[in-house]
Amino acid sequence: MPTSNLRVGLFVDVANVYSSVKQVYGPETRANFERLFKHAQAQGTLDIAAAYCSFSGGNGEHRFLVRLKLMGYTQVVTRPVKQTGDGRMKANCDMEMAFAIGQAVLRHRLQKVILVTGDFDFHPIVEILTHQGVRVEVIGPDQCTAWELVVSAASFHHLSDLGLLDNGLSSTALPNKESIMPISPAASCSNGHSSAPVATR
Repeated sequence: MPTSNLRVGLFVDVANVYSSVKQVYGPETRANFERLFKHAQAQGTLDIAAAYCSFSGGNGEHRFLVRLKLMGYTQVVTRPVKQTGDGRMKANCDMEMAFAIGQAVLRHRLQKVILVTGDFDFHPIVEILTHQGVRVEVIGPDQCTAWELVVSAASFHHLSDLGLLDNGLSSTALPNKESIMPISPAASCSNGHSSAPVATR
């Protein structure tokens, strides 16, 4: 049951979350996007739940994208992965996602935005929304969330704080709190341009 009457929007940078979790914990650990959706539902009236994913065309990715929709995400936005000149695979939809957040706040008169990413690129939209009186909750990957997001959001949680990681991890199995303090993605973390995960959770 919702804990308030706030109009809420959930926006998930799936590629950033997937690649950051994989980098920190290894390929066996994955974010649980269904529990994330339920967390957002509990915050108020969930008017929009959008997941932004990179996509390279694999069958496993198709299944994952369909599963997101069946979980209840109202929008599953995909952008193709492209190879850059230095050989990296990239599918950056950060600007599009930030613009969509701003539009959704106006269209749905959102009072709270739950932003799931660790990417510094979203710092400006968090500041803009905060100045407009919108409450912004940031949920970021452990060890891979830009400190600017942490300090500018009304509230911040690591994925592990909310039990959103699957691999049999408990609070006692996680690194000590000092080691999971947020750091800038520029230090070691992914910018979130990995291909979409093949997990079905």
